[in-house]
Amino acid sequence: HLGLLAPADTGKSSTLALLLALMSRQQRIMVIAVESKGAEYPGVPEQNILRIGFRPTRDEVKQLIALMEAICQFAQLRANKQVPNDYQLVLILEEWLSIYNTIKKIPGLNKLAPVVESYVYTLVGVGRGCGVQAILTAQSNVADDLGVSGSVRSNLRYMALGSNYGGFEGIENAFANYRIVSPSRRESCQLQFEAAIKQLRTNRH
Repeated sequence: HLGLLAPADTGKSSTLALLLALMSRQQRIMVIAVESKGAEYPGVPEQNILRIGFRPTRDEVKQLIALMEAICQFAQLRANKQVPNDYQLVLILEEWLSIYNTIKKIPGLNKLAPVVESYVYTLVGVGRGCGVQAILTAQSNVADDLGVSGSVRSNLRYMALGSNYGGFEGIENAFANYRIVSPSRRESCQLQFEAAIKQLRTNRH
């Protein structure tokens, strides 16, 4: 699974498109996305994208829960060897913590928030062994803003993005977070980062 820390103007959409293209060269994949910003996903059928509002309606939240439940059931079938594990299912949860926190604050919907969270935790906790991969994104510099804690956090790898437009705070903060960069690797990563900065040619790198 992947936690993608990508502040504004650092190239998150381009990076996601590149990751999915690389994955599709190595194996068969199916992509399902949940997002609220009208983002484009080249090559992903529109019916595989659940678009919900910044302030989701009850129907949208119920759609989200139904989707998560179906994916968890599918992962369980794979774990029980009841269906073949012949392709990778990739679930992209765009700004999922923002969506979750919004649901928690809307009267009448807040009781559904723990249900949404439990499905996310189940997928991140066990999905990888069943050919189900989650990509959680946050428009933030801080890994904790992905809202994943405890033993589930160890199932995530992290990617922090930066650019001359959007800044490099996400990458710099990653060096200080032992959950992302172990102390033994911090110095070598810092040196590689500084060397890469010197090679920048455009604002979009």
